[in-house]
Amino acid sequence: TQSTGAMNIALQEKVAELSRQRSTKLSGGDSIATTGSNDARIQEIRLEEREEREKQRLFLDKYYEEQMRDSKAQLETRIEEQTRQFKQYVTVLQTNHEDEVEGLRSQLAELQKNFRSS
Repeated sequence: TQSTGAMNIALQEKVAELSRQRSTKLSGGDSIATTGSNDARIQEIRLEEREEREKQRLFLDKYYEEQMRDSKAQLETRIEEQTRQFKQYVTVLQTNHEDEVEGLRSQLAELQKNFRSS
Protein backbone atom coordinates (compact mmCIF):
# COMPACT_ATOMS: atom_id res chain seq x y z
CA THR A 1 0.00 0.00 0.00
CA GLN A 2 0.99 3.64 -0.23
CA SER A 3 1.35 3.97 3.54
CA THR A 4 3.71 0.97 3.60
CA GLY A 5 5.82 2.53 0.83
CA ALA A 6 5.92 5.86 2.63
CA MET A 7 6.91 4.17 5.89
CA ASN A 8 9.67 2.22 4.10
CA ILE A 9 11.05 5.45 2.61
CA ALA A 10 10.89 7.17 6.00
CA LEU A 11 12.69 4.21 7.57
CA GLN A 12 15.44 4.27 4.95
CA GLU A 13 15.90 8.02 5.37
CA LYS A 14 16.10 7.70 9.16
CA VAL A 15 18.69 4.89 8.98
CA ALA A 16 20.75 6.91 6.47
CA GLU A 17 20.58 9.98 8.72
CA LEU A 18 21.68 8.01 11.78
CA SER A 19 24.55 6.45 9.79
CA ARG A 20 25.71 9.91 8.63
CA GLN A 21 25.60 11.22 12.20
CA ARG A 22 27.61 8.23 13.39
CA SER A 23 30.33 8.58 10.74
CA THR A 24 30.58 12.34 11.41
CA LYS A 25 31.12 11.67 15.12
CA LEU A 26 33.73 9.00 14.38
CA SER A 27 35.78 11.24 12.06
CA GLY A 28 35.78 14.08 14.60
CA GLY A 29 38.34 12.32 16.84
CA ASP A 30 41.48 13.31 14.85
CA SER A 31 42.67 15.85 17.40
CA ILE A 32 42.99 13.40 20.31
CA ALA A 33 46.61 13.34 21.50
CA THR A 34 47.01 11.18 24.60
CA THR A 35 46.22 7.55 25.32
CA GLY A 36 43.97 8.49 28.23
CA SER A 37 41.93 10.81 26.11
CA ASN A 38 41.89 8.14 23.36
CA ASP A 39 40.42 5.65 25.81
CA ALA A 40 37.88 8.19 27.00
CA ARG A 41 36.95 9.05 23.41
CA ILE A 42 36.62 5.35 22.54
CA GLN A 43 34.30 4.85 25.51
CA GLU A 44 32.32 7.91 24.47
CA ILE A 45 32.01 6.63 20.89
CA ARG A 46 30.91 3.20 22.12
CA LEU A 47 28.28 4.81 24.32
CA GLU A 48 27.07 6.96 21.44
CA GLU A 49 26.93 3.89 19.18
CA ARG A 50 24.90 2.01 21.78
CA GLU A 51 22.54 4.97 22.11
CA GLU A 52 22.20 5.18 18.32
CA ARG A 53 21.50 1.44 18.07
CA GLU A 54 18.88 1.80 20.80
CA LYS A 55 17.28 4.72 18.93
CA GLN A 56 17.26 2.67 15.73
CA ARG A 57 15.79 -0.33 17.55
CA LEU A 58 13.05 1.81 19.09
CA PHE A 59 12.33 3.41 15.72
CA LEU A 60 12.12 0.00 14.04
CA ASP A 61 9.97 -1.41 16.84
CA LYS A 62 7.53 1.47 16.40
CA TYR A 63 7.61 1.12 12.62
CA TYR A 64 6.89 -2.63 12.66
CA GLU A 65 4.21 -2.21 15.31
CA GLU A 66 2.46 0.29 13.03
CA GLN A 67 2.84 -2.10 10.10
CA MET A 68 1.30 -4.92 12.13
CA ARG A 69 -1.59 -2.68 13.17
CA ASP A 70 -2.20 -1.70 9.54
CA SER A 71 -2.04 -5.32 8.39
CA LYS A 72 -4.41 -6.42 11.13
CA ALA A 73 -6.89 -3.69 10.23
CA GLN A 74 -6.73 -4.65 6.54
CA LEU A 75 -7.30 -8.31 7.38
CA GLU A 76 -10.22 -7.48 9.64
CA THR A 77 -11.77 -5.39 6.87
CA ARG A 78 -11.34 -8.20 4.33
CA ILE A 79 -12.82 -10.74 6.75
CA GLU A 80 -15.83 -8.50 7.40
CA GLU A 81 -16.40 -8.03 3.65
CA GLN A 82 -16.07 -11.75 2.90
CA THR A 83 -18.39 -12.60 5.79
CA ARG A 84 -20.97 -10.13 4.46
CA GLN A 85 -20.68 -11.60 0.96
CA PHE A 86 -21.02 -15.14 2.31
CA LYS A 87 -24.14 -14.22 4.28
CA GLN A 88 -25.64 -12.68 1.12
CA TYR A 89 -24.81 -15.83 -0.83
CA VAL A 90 -26.42 -18.06 1.82
CA THR A 91 -29.52 -15.84 1.86
CA VAL A 92 -29.83 -16.10 -1.95
CA LEU A 93 -29.42 -19.89 -1.78
CA GLN A 94 -32.05 -20.17 0.95
CA THR A 95 -34.47 -17.98 -0.99
CA ASN A 96 -33.93 -19.97 -4.19
CA HIS A 97 -34.35 -23.22 -2.29
CA GLU A 98 -37.55 -22.03 -0.64
CA ASP A 99 -38.90 -20.90 -4.03
CA GLU A 100 -38.07 -24.30 -5.56
CA VAL A 101 -39.70 -26.15 -2.65
CA GLU A 102 -42.81 -23.99 -2.97
CA GLY A 103 -42.92 -24.68 -6.72
CA LEU A 104 -42.61 -28.42 -6.14
CA ARG A 105 -45.36 -28.32 -3.50
CA SER A 106 -47.57 -26.47 -5.92
CA GLN A 107 -46.88 -29.06 -8.65
CA LEU A 108 -47.54 -31.88 -6.20
CA ALA A 109 -50.82 -30.33 -5.13
CA GLU A 110 -51.80 -29.93 -8.79
CA LEU A 111 -50.89 -33.55 -9.54
CA GLN A 112 -52.83 -34.78 -6.49
CA LYS A 113 -55.83 -32.69 -7.56
CA ASN A 114 -55.62 -34.07 -11.11
CA PHE A 115 -55.21 -37.62 -9.82
CA ARG A 116 -58.29 -37.34 -7.59
CA SER A 117 -60.28 -35.87 -10.46
CA SER A 118 -59.54 -38.74 -12.73
